[in-house]
Amino acid sequence: MSRRRRLSKPDPRWEQIPYSQQFMLVRKVIARRRREWQKCFPRLHAVGFGVRHERKKRLADSPPGFLFVVREKWRKRKGKKKPKGRLIDDSIRIRVPRTGGYIMVAVPTDVIEAKKHRLAAPSFASCRADGNPVIEGSACCALTTAAGTPAQFVLGCHHVFMGSEKQPGLAPGPVAYITCNGSRIGPTPTQFGSMNPGAPPTEASDDAALVQIEDGGRAALQAYWSQWSPNGIERDPSNCPTPNGSYAVFTDRNALQANFLGHFAGYYVPVGGGDEILVPEVLAYEADCVPGDSGSPFYDVNGGVVKGMHFAKMQSRDTSSSFVCLSQPMWRLASVNGPFSTDLYFGSP
Repeated sequence: MSRRRRLSKPDPRWEQIPYSQQFMLVRKVIARRRREWQKCFPRLHAVGFGVRHERKKRLADSPPGFLFVVREKWRKRKGKKKPKGRLIDDSIRIRVPRTGGYIMVAVPTDVIEAKKHRLAAPSFASCRADGNPVIEGSACCALTTAAGTPAQFVLGCHHVFMGSEKQPGLAPGPVAYITCNGSRIGPTPTQFGSMNPGAPPTEASDDAALVQIEDGGRAALQAYWSQWSPNGIERDPSNCPTPNGSYAVFTDRNALQANFLGHFAGYYVPVGGGDEILVPEVLAYEADCVPGDSGSPFYDVNGGVVKGMHFAKMQSRDTSSSFVCLSQPMWRLASVNGPFSTDLYFGSP
């Protein structure tokens, strides 16, 4: 699965279509053809819509298109056989509705290589009954089941708050409670997403869990979020991040600039031992995240609205940072159709 380094020139008719309409058109095509592409391209992680790259440079001012994220690009080397599957075309023709019918427009494509990057160590931790940490990580934001009321929960990753990262089959680990900077904030989560690793996985996974906030833990949470506090969560998928938007990932270190890459419906994420999980919806971006940042909020700098929860980082030869970071969008995590089967709203601890 290889590509020429020089990208094809975009179709002028595609450039004239508004970004929001481009997004919806590509999403429909991906929903219809994703299984077909998975069969044609065995090394495929996901297909999405977003910013293309050329020689590790983001083409933020160039029209977005289909993004194919692959486990490894095939590079012609002596003695190395070409893998099974065909090459990805430079563009994909799609139907664009017009008055009285439709026109066929060529949408540009790009291929980004992404490999598993291992994560580890900061403010939040799942702990055993004896107080020793199981897994350390970060937290996204505080949530409630009724808009305008004090927060009831803290949102974080399943592999951190449930201690599942090092467990067979990503099963919940020996977690007794959750801490923030050493202070207990709540018991073992009773609400969490389903994790279904496989090779390949046959069911979707949501790397998310909710910690019920105890009264004794509110002071620690307020201190943690005193550096920067979100102003809300994004519940509307039509407000998906854009290539020229200003975004960041908040960690206990500081706000890390994040350059948005694209949106993906269905992303295969390696979890070790040859297994993967299929995450239903993912936002991809470049950011200087480090081990232990899982659970951090990915947010819009202009307004402080949380767009997603960071949960993984993968190596890539095709981005300027050499990494691709992944978030699960808030409009899924906080929806009745999401992992917690209830609508959730932003709350203050």
